[in-house]
Amino acid sequence: MSFQIFGCFYCEFNTTKGRELVYQYPNNFLNIDEFNKISKYMIPREELWNKTVSLKLGNSYLLGYPKYLTHSNYDRTKFQFNFCILIDIEEYESNYYLYELLIQKIGNTFEKLEIESNFCFMKKNTDIILLFLETLYENAKENKQCINFNIGKDNINIHFFFQYFFNDFSEVKSFFIPIWIKKFNIKDKKDINDSIDKIIQNINCLNNVKQIGKICNLSLNYVSYILMNLRIQGLISFVDSFSYDNIYRANKEIIKINKENLFNEFKEFYQLNNQLKIKENVENKNNELLLDIRIDQDILFRYYIGLTQAQNVTDFLINYDIKNIDINLLIAFGVYKNIIRRLKPLFSYEKI
Repeated sequence: MSFQIFGCFYCEFNTTKGRELVYQYPNNFLNIDEFNKISKYMIPREELWNKTVSLKLGNSYLLGYPKYLTHSNYDRTKFQFNFCILIDIEEYESNYYLYELLIQKIGNTFEKLEIESNFCFMKKNTDIILLFLETLYENAKENKQCINFNIGKDNINIHFFFQYFFNDFSEVKSFFIPIWIKKFNIKDKKDINDSIDKIIQNINCLNNVKQIGKICNLSLNYVSYILMNLRIQGLISFVDSFSYDNIYRANKEIIKINKENLFNEFKEFYQLNNQLKIKENVENKNNELLLDIRIDQDILFRYYIGLTQAQNVTDFLINYDIKNIDINLLIAFGVYKNIIRRLKPLFSYEKI
């Protein structure tokens, strides 16, 4: 799979001409009459600013992410612009996650440039914008799985890179719980949209995939798609749903706990995920005690041994007073590192 784009253009609101088609590629793929019919959607009213706009046009979709800025340098102190792409209808309906992320990335990138240097408004960078539209289209035409745009002129350097996102999320089950295995640093908050930000904020070693979708008011498919790509990037992993009735047994990797590097991994994992859990319950003073790990390698080893000898998690907690560690995180790390595995009962029964 790769990007598939029929054409792309840049439009803006001119205070004397109104909504204007400024640049496009390929040349003349969209005529003025066609643009005038759809311009009110691509340069829209306030309620659609900074939102993904998709417009069905026959057998294709037109996609944009309109921007609105205010500054004393602008005519009437305001400036509206939008970068838009035209996509085959079947391609968009199959992979709309990918294209919505792409168009948001483009809009946010050029908004940042506009704020820094009036990049679009001053019309000094016409050749750069045209070259960007050409690069966007030609990369898609050549079936490239990324768009890499890097050019320097007049001390202006643009590095635009949009990484292809893995589109098969069938492995992500609704009951899976995502856990952080690497700290997620956002250098520029505009690189992600609000929906992705909500998902990220609700990965806390407690919520499963379905619960994240409900909390964020997002579809299960969309949440699964984003989480799968976070996993591919090495930021998260998945563990099975937690229950006090769960039964766990040791794997041979349990002996590696005595090695310092694995114990250090546990400490990093614990502190990273537990900070997020504490945010969920800041009024619980006991949580503050759990942020620092107050056990050593031998105690951790005994916990995992005790867990695998117990009938279930409840039985383990009865026999072990573990006030100095979070049981969810203890189990999540054990499953993630294959130290322990969950046993599923062969049968169940009901009391009569």
